[in-house]
Amino acid sequence: MTRCRCGANDCILCEASLEGFLTAAQVCQMQGVVSHRTYACGSVLFREGTPGERLHVLREGYVKLMTGSADGHEQVLGLAARNRLLGFETLYEPRYPYTGQAVTHVMTCSIRRADMVRVLEMNPSVSHRMLAYMNEELERARTLIRDLGLKDASGRIASFLLSLITPRDERPVRVSVPLSREEIAQMLGLATETVSRTLSEMARKGLIERHSPTDIVLTEIERIEALAHGRSGESVGA
Repeated sequence: MTRCRCGANDCILCEASLEGFLTAAQVCQMQGVVSHRTYACGSVLFREGTPGERLHVLREGYVKLMTGSADGHEQVLGLAARNRLLGFETLYEPRYPYTGQAVTHVMTCSIRRADMVRVLEMNPSVSHRMLAYMNEELERARTLIRDLGLKDASGRIASFLLSLITPRDERPVRVSVPLSREEIAQMLGLATETVSRTLSEMARKGLIERHSPTDIVLTEIERIEALAHGRSGESVGA
């Protein structure tokens, strides 16, 4: 990505993986309105239904996305990993549609919603790119719904593991999975026993290596992708 003339240390968005949203010049104009924020494990970045005052780019760590159910329980919607944009839905809706809670130590680049709106108003091309991003987020939600309806347990779990990595990660990829088996099962619409059994079978077949319940190495990315897409030749018992 083009680096700001003003210097990366002074212009946080240069390093915030927003390439394609802002030009270098536009990023430099944002100097002073973006800040680093850190959150301890268990901290809430924002809460469902509250005014959307800040937007975040997740730089380090993982954030659990949750919504409240009718019976008062929390439903896990997903796990946000590095480079994910959080809270940007509030650009078009005034309140956060879900709760974001740190499940590890988390660092974000943060900007006030009002400042981001100002940038969008001044730069129509950026607004168009942001709409494209929002469409991608909608497609992510549709994919999850489709997974729940069409994929078997191994396909759902493979898709979940792939969502924690980026194309630039070196292979094999070591990932942290800071959710309990119960939370993963809830998110994917599976039984807890099925999640544990499927991960064990993936390890037995050499697709992953499990160094601890939360520390997993994806050793065979292409085979995991085949499993996620339901291609013949890859299946694990569920």
